Amino acid sequence: MVCPTCETLFEGQFCHRCGERRLRPGEFSFWFWLRALIARFTQLDGPFATATTSLFTKPGALTADYFRGKRVPYARPIQYFLVANVIFFVTGAWLGIDTLSTPLRSHMRSRPSFHAQDARSFVESQLGTTLQNLEGPGANDELIRSFLALTDRFDALGDSLSRTLVFSLVPMFFAASFFLTRFSKKSRRRLVSEHFVSSLHFVSYFLLAQVLMFALFIGVGRAAEAFGNEAIRSFLLHDRALGPALAAFLVWYGYGTGRRFHEFGKSRAIVMAIVILPVSFGALTIYRSLLFYVTRWQFA
Repeated sequence: MVCPTCETLFEGQFCHRCGERRLRPGEFSFWFWLRALIARFTQLDGPFATATTSLFTKPGALTADYFRGKRVPYARPIQYFLVANVIFFVTGAWLGIDTLSTPLRSHMRSRPSFHAQDARSFVESQLGTTLQNLEGPGANDELIRSFLALTDRFDALGDSLSRTLVFSLVPMFFAASFFLTRFSKKSRRRLVSEHFVSSLHFVSYFLLAQVLMFALFIGVGRAAEAFGNEAIRSFLLHDRALGPALAAFLVWYGYGTGRRFHEFGKSRAIVMAIVILPVSFGALTIYRSLLFYVTRWQFA
């Protein structure tokens, strides 16, 4: 009943003087320790779910609450970002999401891109021939097999590196948030920490929104296919449907964070919702270029 740290009598589960927690029955067992470790890392049972609900239903409120001091109900920003990454890459591999683990073929064809020509030159140098010979009607089987082996190796390495390079999205959106509010005379100047936490929440939302969107579209597509309508499934899993859906998610978040976190009026929040689209597209383009160059550098 006495706190082992400051020797004060416990009043409840925590010491009111130093905050030390009382020992629980079975606390030194392996399974108790393992459950506590998993809960501490993920907080999927409560704080993570609460933060996710706030992120999708009231964008911007999670960041605003954090700087108002309301933190107990939610997972911490960095912790939340790390768990969102795990969910995205584990679930994304199953759902077939390749937004961040861009394959070599996409690097070669992406428009607009800083590196498409470099990607084509890389393939030509690796194969010792031109793309015209590879794509032409006279391409032999051996050359095609060499190209497929090259893409498999490059894509596997790029997929592995993308799990680390996803962190580069945070400073990109941090810079966008910083300069957008810096040059707006009607905005309150934000602290660096505010921009950083806002960027962590936005990138987490960006990752989880894709998981939700793909899962929903795949579910609806399979239901339609079960009723004999394969066209709906093909449409939903094409960029014609995925692109506008992701844009709608981003606009929703941009408007909400403009209203709740930046405390803009409706008109300025609408402007922010529109601006967030080219900013997100530009950040994704830069990320893909960075992924290509790092992968090519690591490629042996």
